[in-house]
Amino acid sequence: MQAREAPDSFHAGRQFSVCWSRPVRRGCSEGRDASKISSRRRSCSARGPQCSDRVSSELASWLAVGPTPATVAELQEVLAPELSKWRSNAKLATALLGVLAKRRLPDLAKNVLTCMHEERVEANIFHFNSVLSAYEKARRWQDALHILSDMWGSRVMPDGVSYNAAISACEKGGEWRLALSFLGKMPELRCTPNEISYGTAIAACGKSGHWQLAFSLLRALRTSGLATNEVICNAAISACGKAGQWEHALSLLGTMKLPSEVSYSAAISACEKGAQWQWSLGLLVQMSKTRVCPDLICWNAAISACEKCCEWQRALILVREMPVIALLADQFSFNAAIGACSRSGQWQVALALLHEMVEARVLPDTISYSSAISGCATDGEWQLALLLVSAMRGRSAAPNAISWNAAISACANGHHWRRAVSLLRQMPKLMCAPDAISWWRCN
Repeated sequence: MQAREAPDSFHAGRQFSVCWSRPVRRGCSEGRDASKISSRRRSCSARGPQCSDRVSSELASWLAVGPTPATVAELQEVLAPELSKWRSNAKLATALLGVLAKRRLPDLAKNVLTCMHEERVEANIFHFNSVLSAYEKARRWQDALHILSDMWGSRVMPDGVSYNAAISACEKGGEWRLALSFLGKMPELRCTPNEISYGTAIAACGKSGHWQLAFSLLRALRTSGLATNEVICNAAISACGKAGQWEHALSLLGTMKLPSEVSYSAAISACEKGAQWQWSLGLLVQMSKTRVCPDLICWNAAISACEKCCEWQRALILVREMPVIALLADQFSFNAAIGACSRSGQWQVALALLHEMVEARVLPDTISYSSAISGCATDGEWQLALLLVSAMRGRSAAPNAISWNAAISACANGHHWRRAVSLLRQMPKLMCAPDAISWWRCN
């Protein structure tokens, strides 16, 4: 792939600025009374078979206890009045297992399935898929695969929904090899993979850093005649981003008709990891032109890209513009901007940002202080460096080796060797072991 040229508006010497209109953010409806919601659920469960939450009053009491599952014997007693109905109407059992899956109660769902088997209530594909989905939602991939194995033992043929749930469980558990294995076996088992199958497998490869495999799956999806959607493209872009393959990420973004803020966030993160600050800012401009509201993740990624390239002025502008688009700067936003200033030798601006951070009621952490101390060390501002170390301890932000080394460097650069040695001797007493950099700066 040929190297992409940065947008003209971001070549050296030109100042970055974006004119944003205040976005209209749609939030959830406010003022809902939790007691009313719970009472509505109780009345819903009391209506019996006509309610989607077909849970008996006895079983509802079990759900109120929490995630601790009832034993099979206890469930047999609780469900005794329901079992006869389940024999004639299997959908009643499906509704109950679906509720347990949504509430992430997989063990209770499995015990219900076991109870059905012992009471000779036939379990069908929908019942098994509900339990499988419960374990998938609970991120318990081993148990999900046990359920898949039990299906074969019960002579219930797994379908596409079953394998998609298994692939998703493996993806959530970081088991990308197993996810690919199930995807590859689906055609042999007369189950045709769909967009969900490929999309989940692509996400699994992306999370493990195997972007080449993610791209291969994307090609296979298109070859099979399936259409890509936003979720699949976002997963592939994210896979490129984790590996720093920013050019591939931009190429994929260009194929999307209507990229969302998630799409742009993944692409900007890819540019950030590749230290492509021009493209990061260019994507922010593109978002404004297409009326896509940026979120905190993509904005912070752009600030971080500027930090890596020591573009402190642009990082500062991005932080300043956040209130204009109704974004609140968080710890990451300030830390990236402080880091950009410190790397560029702008320690005064770094200290000003640290002060703004406190005024904005964003708690500075060890990274915040360490970056500011590093900026002071560049110009030998040892007194300010020591004040920052003292402030860290007063704000319960424990100095680490980076903090101490930066303070030692500040003293050394300011030709105050005795203070540098004094700091070196204090480190073990404060549960921080000196490293090679600590000793080197004192020599």
